[in-house]
Amino acid sequence: MKQELLRRRENLFNKIDDNSVVVLFGGVGKKRSADEDYNFIVNRNFYYLTGIEQENSALIMYKSGSEKYCYLLIDEKDPKKEAWTGIRLSFEDAKELSAIEDVSLISSLEEKLANLFTKTKVLYLDLEKEQKVAADTCINKFKKGLLKHYEDLDIRDVYETIIKLRQVKSPYEVERLKDAIELTNRCIQNLMHMVKPNMYEYNLKNKFQYDVSENLSYLSFPTIVAGGKNATILHYPNASDMLHNGDLVLCDLGATNGNYCADISRTFPINGKFTDLERQIYQLVLDTNKEIIKTAKPGLRIVDLQEKTKELLAEGAIKLGIIKTKEELINIYFHGVSHHLGLDTHDPDYSNRTSILEPGNVITVEPGLYIKELGIGIRIEDDVLITEDGSECLSKNIIKEIKDIEDFMSK
Repeated sequence: MKQELLRRRENLFNKIDDNSVVVLFGGVGKKRSADEDYNFIVNRNFYYLTGIEQENSALIMYKSGSEKYCYLLIDEKDPKKEAWTGIRLSFEDAKELSAIEDVSLISSLEEKLANLFTKTKVLYLDLEKEQKVAADTCINKFKKGLLKHYEDLDIRDVYETIIKLRQVKSPYEVERLKDAIELTNRCIQNLMHMVKPNMYEYNLKNKFQYDVSENLSYLSFPTIVAGGKNATILHYPNASDMLHNGDLVLCDLGATNGNYCADISRTFPINGKFTDLERQIYQLVLDTNKEIIKTAKPGLRIVDLQEKTKELLAEGAIKLGIIKTKEELINIYFHGVSHHLGLDTHDPDYSNRTSILEPGNVITVEPGLYIKELGIGIRIEDDVLITEDGSECLSKNIIKEIKDIEDFMSK
């Protein structure tokens, strides 16, 4: 991990102007209610460059000619606070995790910046909306405060630059994603073994969450388990209905590894056997899924994959008599086929899915059909690495062929 972090910071140094400073914050927890906070999740751009997950931390990077300096700022260790909220990083711990030798207290931030601003007036900040620097300070408030003290400061947004770096995954990152996907695979198999009519959606949802936790992992996002007609709701928010004989159940879920997120959707029959109608619709979605994976390659855009998805689904749905015209597809397919994947389940995309795909990108491929009148919702989602000359399905071991599903569930 040390070499990985050094490489990432070097890549960022190469993208910024000479004689400039970058300041990034790990963030702080957000209030939930009364004296209760939400679980803290570190700013992913900060984590990407430091490997540090502790709140109230900051990274300073200064570039001057061939000289490049990194400073990590963290909270002081306070035994009284640690008795309530857990052990804080020591300087040595922080050095080991971040591969940054110069570690000091977050309270020295103002002093360090004042010193650096005597050498440069160019400052890069991650100006992502709503990012919190302190309990009562968001990043834009921090920016305004600096400009009051340093009127000639040239503040630039480094968010897009970091996002572009994050979109190209290293071999290290791909391995983390593969591990997350393999854990997700094992947990999905457990669901396929246990599901049966008259169970409840929450039985599967709770089982997945338990299995992920037992493997010392976390959920990539809130698990979706939707049976029958509920699967026609894209982000079905509940899990309280009974699973009925003859229906399908759609599961959209994922585990993490080192904060890298798997994002998988699988749809399977609750009683272990597809009906004839379910089989036809499922096969259309599956054929589309496989064709888009085969199509994905450097030089295309996600919007190109979306257009081909719509074409394939529309032609197939017309043949099955589900719709009469291509224009009607919007009624049964109404989301994008792909998004970037990484430290976030929906890794940020600076271009709104119009940038050119390049080797190292990891995207999802997730066509679906949602037919309320039939009570059938089907989505098949895989995680795909863009390679030098095509693509590699990282989730190829998660079964999705009709025969494989029925054979697996029969056992």
